[in-house]
Amino acid sequence: MSKSPSISHQVTNYPILALIFLAFAGIMLSKTAWQGSTEPRQQLGKTQVEVASLAESIAERQTTLLTESRHLLKVLGGVTVSDLHGTWNCDALLSRQLESFPEYDNLAFASSDGLIRCSALPWQQSTEQIAQQLALNAPNSLSISSMYLTDNSLLLSASNIAPSGQKVGSVLAQISANRFLHPAGVRLPSNIQIAILNHNGNLVAAYPSQTNWNSITHKDNSFIEALINLKNENATALKAPDGVTRLYTAKAVHGASHELTLIVGQTVENEANTLTTNNNLAFGGVILTSLGMSGLLAVFISMLLLRLKNNRLLLLKTYLSLNNFLTYTRQYFSLFFAKVAMPQNNESNSGLIRQSDYDSLKQSLAIQEEHSRHIERLDQLSQSLQSCVSNADVASAVALCTKYFFPVSSGALLLKTGSNKAGVLLKWGNNIEDALLIKDYQNILQNRLYPAVEVHTATNAAQLPIRLTKSLWIPLITHNEILGALHITELDVLEHKNRQEYFHWLANSIAERAAIALRSAKQQQKLRFKATRDVLTGLYNRRFMEETLIIEERRALRRGSHIGIMMLDVDHFKHYNDTYGHDAGDTLLRTVGELLRKTVRKCDIPCRYGGEEFVIILPGADLKDTSQRAEMLRMAIEKLSIQHNGQALAGVTVSIGAASFPQNGDAWQSVLKTADQALYQAKHAGRNRIAEPACLP
Repeated sequence: MSKSPSISHQVTNYPILALIFLAFAGIMLSKTAWQGSTEPRQQLGKTQVEVASLAESIAERQTTLLTESRHLLKVLGGVTVSDLHGTWNCDALLSRQLESFPEYDNLAFASSDGLIRCSALPWQQSTEQIAQQLALNAPNSLSISSMYLTDNSLLLSASNIAPSGQKVGSVLAQISANRFLHPAGVRLPSNIQIAILNHNGNLVAAYPSQTNWNSITHKDNSFIEALINLKNENATALKAPDGVTRLYTAKAVHGASHELTLIVGQTVENEANTLTTNNNLAFGGVILTSLGMSGLLAVFISMLLLRLKNNRLLLLKTYLSLNNFLTYTRQYFSLFFAKVAMPQNNESNSGLIRQSDYDSLKQSLAIQEEHSRHIERLDQLSQSLQSCVSNADVASAVALCTKYFFPVSSGALLLKTGSNKAGVLLKWGNNIEDALLIKDYQNILQNRLYPAVEVHTATNAAQLPIRLTKSLWIPLITHNEILGALHITELDVLEHKNRQEYFHWLANSIAERAAIALRSAKQQQKLRFKATRDVLTGLYNRRFMEETLIIEERRALRRGSHIGIMMLDVDHFKHYNDTYGHDAGDTLLRTVGELLRKTVRKCDIPCRYGGEEFVIILPGADLKDTSQRAEMLRMAIEKLSIQHNGQALAGVTVSIGAASFPQNGDAWQSVLKTADQALYQAKHAGRNRIAEPACLP
C-alpha cells in the first residue's frame, strides 16, 4: 500500500518530462539551424558583390572595345577601295590593321551588292554568307549583327562612303564572341553565365555557349524581361526556368547603334538550398518548442485551476501573468521569423542584401582600399627617407608625401636650432612668413598644445561666415628629443569632420618617419664631420687635405690653372705650452683655426696638418697671389688678442711658407714639400715672416 502513491506520482511526471524534452529539443534544433545558415548567408552576400563588380568590369571593357571599333570602322569606311590598286594591296592594308587590333578575328571590305571584295584573312563559308547579308543592310553607323553565328563570332559593320558622299559598300569586322564576353585580364568563375541582348531583348552572344543559355532560359520572354529590368539594381537572386537559383545582374553596354544589355549570372543553388533547409529546420524547431511549451502551459494551468478553484484573486493574477507570457512569446516568434525567413524578390526587397547595406559595404571596401594605398605610400616615404643624406633631402620627401595626402593644404617643416629656437627648413602651398611660423612654433612648444590647434581665420571681424580651418602642429620627436615640428594648415574641418582622427594618424605617421630620418641625417653629418674635420680646431684634417689636393690637381691640369699652397706654423708654440699649460696651447690653436675659417675665401680649404702646423689650399692662386694672402693672414694673427683663464697670451706670431702648382712642382706632393721647405726657411730667417721657394738658397 505504501508504494502505490509513488508509482502514481512517477506516472504523472512522465508526460511533463516528455514535454520539457520536446521544448528543449526544439530550442536546440532552432539554434543549430540558425548557426548553420550564417555561413551560406554570408557567402551569398559576398557572391552578390563579386557578381556586381564582375558585370561592371566586363561592361566597361565591352564599351571600350565597341568605341575603338566605331573609330576604326569609321576610318576604314572613308577609304576608297578602288584607289588601293588591286585586291592584294587591299588585303595587305587590312592585314596591317588586324595586327594593330588583336581583338579582331578578321576585317573585310564588301561591295554594295554584299560580295566580299578583300579581307585580312580567308572567311569561313558560313560566316561569309551571313557577312554578305549584313553588308547589304549596313547602316551609316556601327551596328552589331543580331545573328548568332555557327562559329561563335560577332559581326560589326559600317558603311563605306566614297568622297562624293555615296555609299559604295561596307566595312566588316569579326570578333570572337568568347573574346567579347570574356575580355583579357578578367577571371571568370566556372559556374558563370554571360549573355548580350540587343534592344529588342534578342540574344546576340552567350558564354560559354548559346545552347547553354537557351537551356537556362527556355526562351522565356517574361524571365528575359525581368533580367533586363535589373539594370538599375544590384545582383538579385532569381530562379531561372531551368529550376536553378542564380544571382543575376544587368549592365548597359554603350558604343553600338543601339544600347546593348549585359547579363551576368552565377549559380548559388547550394547556398540557397542550404539556407532553405536550415530555415525549414529552424521552423520545425520552433514548432517543437511551441508544442512542448504549450503542453507544459496546459498542464500548469490545469494544475493551477484545480488548486486555486476557490481563490479568484490569485486566479486573476495568474491569468494576467499568462497573458504577458503569451504576448512576449508572440513577439519573439515574429522577430525570429523576420530574421530567418529568406528575402523574397519584390519591390521593397529585391536582393539578398538591402541597397543601404550594399552601399555601406561598398564604401567600407573603398575606405579599406584607400587605407592600403596610404600605407603603401607611407612605405615609399620610408624607403625614400633611407637614402636621404641631408636635412634638405628629408624635407623634400616629407613635403611631397604630405601634399599627396593633403593636396589642398599648405605646410612647413621646422627644424630646432636651439633650446627654444627653430628655423624653417621648407615651406609649401600658400606663402607663410617665417617669423610667424617660428613664433607659433615657440608658443605651441612652450604651452605644449600638441598635436593639433584649431584656428579661426577671417580677413574682417565683421565678415560672415567665418571660415573654419584646421592647423596641425605635430612634433618631430625621437629618442625623447624634439627635433622640430611638421606644420599642416588649410584643412577644412567641415569637409573632413568625420575623419579627423584618421587625418591626425596620417600626419603623425609622416612626422614619425621625418623625425627618424632627420636624426639619421644628423648622425651622418656628425660622422662626416668626424671623418673630415679636426676635433680641436674644426678645420679639415690631413686625410681630407690629401684627397682634396688630388681632385684640385686634376682640375687644375684640365683647366690650365694654378693651386696655391701655404704651410703655416705657430712660432714658439712649445713656449706657450710650457709656460701656460697644454690647455692654453689648445686655446691658442682653436683661436688660430677660427681666424683661418673666417679670413680665407669660401673656395679656400684650411686644414690642420698636425701639431701647430696648418695648410691652406687656394684653388686658382699662383705664387704671387698665395704670398699676398699669406701676408694678410700673418698680419691678422699678429694682431690677435688671446685670453686663457684671465691671462693674455701675448706675442702670438706665425711663419708661413708659400708655393704654387705647377710653378713649384709637377705634382701636389712636391709642391707641398716645397712649401714645407719654405716654412723652415722663414723660421731660420727669424720667424714671423713669409718665405717663397725663390728665397731658398
